[in-house]
Amino acid sequence: MADGDHHRLEDFPLPTRPGPAAPTVQYESLNLDQLERQMIERALRMHHFNISLAASELGLSYLLPRAVGSSHAADLMFTGRDVDAEEAARIGLVSRVADPVVDEAVAIGEQITAFSQPGIEMTKRSLHAGIAAGSLESYMPMEGIGQLYLRLLTDNFEEAVQARSEGRPAVFRDDRGDD
Repeated sequence: MADGDHHRLEDFPLPTRPGPAAPTVQYESLNLDQLERQMIERALRMHHFNISLAASELGLSYLLPRAVGSSHAADLMFTGRDVDAEEAARIGLVSRVADPVVDEAVAIGEQITAFSQPGIEMTKRSLHAGIAAGSLESYMPMEGIGQLYLRLLTDNFEEAVQARSEGRPAVFRDDRGDD
């Protein structure tokens, strides 16, 4: 991963996931998003938590404890041991184990694209703001502003309520119908 790539991907307004093509999945993918963790195929292993120099590079010592907790992070960083797919899922390093992972990734993508695009973008921004917030009280105005923004610019709330009352999936236009 080139220096700075993680910043560009984090700033991308829609959810991002690293691809499953590499035979080993390295910790650099944690830099993409703390909570948008990748899926992993059962046969893959997570490698390179420590390469014998120090396990404090590429933000690992900041990101890993936030992703898996300080105990698991310390274990992985001090020992440098590999983690198999099941353990990676159990400790929260990846969101799920899937075989085949590409089919699962496509299904998740289809599920996400059925939602309102501005809603997904606001959810991603809110997620990152919530992670960075110092307290719930300092964060809550962010959610209120996001909800107001979506209510003012789209009819998606009204469509969601109508669809639920009719027992059908919502069809979001992502705009106001007041043409």
